[in-house]
Amino acid sequence: MNAWFVTGTDTGVGKTLIAAALMHRLRERFARVAGMKPIAAGSLQLPDGRWSNEDVIALRDAASVDAPLSLINPYLLAAPVSPHIAAQREAVTIEIERIVQAFATLQAMSDAVVDDWTWRRRQRTAANHRPRRCLLSVASMHGGRLRTA
Repeated sequence: MNAWFVTGTDTGVGKTLIAAALMHRLRERFARVAGMKPIAAGSLQLPDGRWSNEDVIALRDAASVDAPLSLINPYLLAAPVSPHIAAQREAVTIEIERIVQAFATLQAMSDAVVDDWTWRRRQRTAANHRPRRCLLSVASMHGGRLRTA
């Protein structure tokens, strides 16, 4: 199983663009590529009546795996603000285990998974879990610059 984690400490810095581009490139090498945005803020109604998010749709469209939106995006928040603020406003508790389970299911369905996530340096949530639990490679956006590890 191959996994990549595209992260940054701010919204609107290009994480989803990088994640989708990486997914297109990975499709040249792997038959089954999935994307994930564990927490998305700013929902929109799809033509079929379901609710999603522009970034989630971009990742779904870049994937070669037809995964349910509930796996691609376990937490969809309505307000188009930073996810931790949207969760607080909507009284939603983000449970890391729900995200880990969705990621594990995507891993089982895929040859490669790209995870797109905003995190705050001082926030004690997924930032503490990400390197140990779910990735082999990291692409990180800081100050508009892409770094890999």
